[in-house]
Amino acid sequence: MPTIRDIAAHLGLSKSAVSLALQESARIPETTRARVRQAALTLGYRPNPVFTQMMRAVRHSGPIRTRAILGILHGFSDSHPERSVPFHGEWVAGARERAEDLGYVVDEIWMTQPGMSSRRLNSVLHARGIASVVIAPLPEKRRVDLDWSRFSAVTAGLFLLEPRLSRVVPNHQQAMLLCLQQLMNRGYQRIGFVLEGWLEAFASFHFVSPFLWYQHQIDPKLAIPIYEAQSRTQKQFNSWYRRHRPQALIVTGSAGLTCLRNAGARVPEDVGVVFTQSTGAPAGFCSVDEQPRRLGAAAIDLVLSEASHGERGIPANPKTVFTEIGWSEGSSLRRIGDAAKSVNLEAFL
Repeated sequence: MPTIRDIAAHLGLSKSAVSLALQESARIPETTRARVRQAALTLGYRPNPVFTQMMRAVRHSGPIRTRAILGILHGFSDSHPERSVPFHGEWVAGARERAEDLGYVVDEIWMTQPGMSSRRLNSVLHARGIASVVIAPLPEKRRVDLDWSRFSAVTAGLFLLEPRLSRVVPNHQQAMLLCLQQLMNRGYQRIGFVLEGWLEAFASFHFVSPFLWYQHQIDPKLAIPIYEAQSRTQKQFNSWYRRHRPQALIVTGSAGLTCLRNAGARVPEDVGVVFTQSTGAPAGFCSVDEQPRRLGAAAIDLVLSEASHGERGIPANPKTVFTEIGWSEGSSLRRIGDAAKSVNLEAFL
C-alpha cells in the first residue's frame, strides 16, 4: 500500500510537507495541497483514521483517542427528530451500532440549529477531528454547503440537492414489486396506483417503472392508469375511482388514502390499500418496511469504504447503493380470491 514516503518521492516533496498537506494545513500552499491530494488519489493512498486521530491529539497535546470519530449530520428543525419521526430514530440506531462495531466514535451534529452557518459547521467538524460524515435522511429537499475537499461523505435518501454525493436509498423498485406480489397472492387483479407529488423524481421513476412493466404483462382490460395526485381535486379522484373501480390501491402517502375515504370507500371491505413505505402509513395498514436500521448501517459502510480508499470531496462518479426492503403486515388487505398467477415476480424479489 502506498505511503506518505511514496507520495513525497512521486512529487519531489519532503515527507513532512506531504503530511501537512494531507492534513489541509494552511502552512502549505493550496496549489501544493491540491497536487498532494491528486497524487494520493492516483497512487491509491489510504490514511489510517485511528493513526490520524492519534497524531492530531499528539500535535495539540490533547488526550489520545484510540478510535476515530465519524460525524452524522442532522437536517431537521428539531434537535431530537427521533421523538416525532420513528424512522429517523431507527436509522440513527442502525448507523451508530454499525460504526461502533467497527471501532468508531459517533458524533451527531445538528446542522440546522440556530447560528450554525456553513462556516461554523466546517469549524466544528475540523475541531472535532471528523473526516468522515454521513448526512442523515433529510425532511425536505435542501443543499448543504461545506468544504467537501476535507471529507469523505455520503448521504441517506434523496433530498440532498447539492452536492451530488454517493447515497444509500431503499430499493423502491423492489418495494413496488413486493406490493404487487402481496396483492396478487390475495387474489387482487384490478390494482390502481396513486402517485403523490412530494416524491423526488428518482423515487417516482423507480416506483412507476415496475408498475408499468406489470401492467404490460397482464390482460389490458385489468390495467388501470396511474392517478397522479398532485394538484388534483377530490372530484377528479372520485371520477377516476368510479370509472376504473380498482380492487386495491397502492399509495405512496396519506393523500391517496384521504381521497379514497372521502369517496366513501371502506378499507378493506370495498378496496384494499397498501403503502409503499411504512413512514406515513397509519397503524394497522399493510406497508413496505424500508428497514431503516439496515439503511443506517449501509450508509456507514459506504462512507468508510470511501475513507479507506482516500476518497474525499465531491465524487466524480457518485454511487447509489440500494438496500433490501421487507413487509409489514396489517389489516388493510383481505383475501378476495385465489392467488393470481398471470405474472411471476419471484425472480425480482
